[in-house]
Amino acid sequence: MDRRTLLTHLSNTLSPDNRVRKASEQLLLGLHAEVVPQILSVLLSDDGSIPGQTKLVCLTLIKNRVAADWSHPATEEKTKTAVKNQIVEYIVQFQNPFSGANHPLIRMCVKIVDIILLYSDTTFQFDLLNLANDLVKKDHGSVDNFYIGVLFVRQVARRNRHLNTYELLDNISSN
Repeated sequence: MDRRTLLTHLSNTLSPDNRVRKASEQLLLGLHAEVVPQILSVLLSDDGSIPGQTKLVCLTLIKNRVAADWSHPATEEKTKTAVKNQIVEYIVQFQNPFSGANHPLIRMCVKIVDIILLYSDTTFQFDLLNLANDLVKKDHGSVDNFYIGVLFVRQVARRNRHLNTYELLDNISSN
């Protein structure tokens, strides 16, 4: 599906016209995991023309597809790797995570990361922690990077709250 058609169907899910909304919802719900990297590519290439509500619809669909498809062995590792990289790239790009427009998007992204962590091995956890460490150290004056880094640390820590020691978390805390 091309970018324009995909965005049209995503926008139509917000339509007050029940017929238009239902048709787009059925089409989008019928798609499988392969659509997730496509939606993330659209979000990553956004020049500001995609409304916030449509972005939230995109992220909700991604969350639902990841939750439904990642536990199945049929979902390709190539797709999973692309989604992991793209969702992290999307979260890191937020310039003002505390704004009213960005905060719901970031919260939905964090839910997606949480689901990915549920079905991923520890390699993704360490990748997130290393990125968080880089973000915390990157710009000492940047609250945005610090906040995103802490979000990543929090998600990994929640997944591993049963561990007594976690050297990388301690290192990030000291930074």
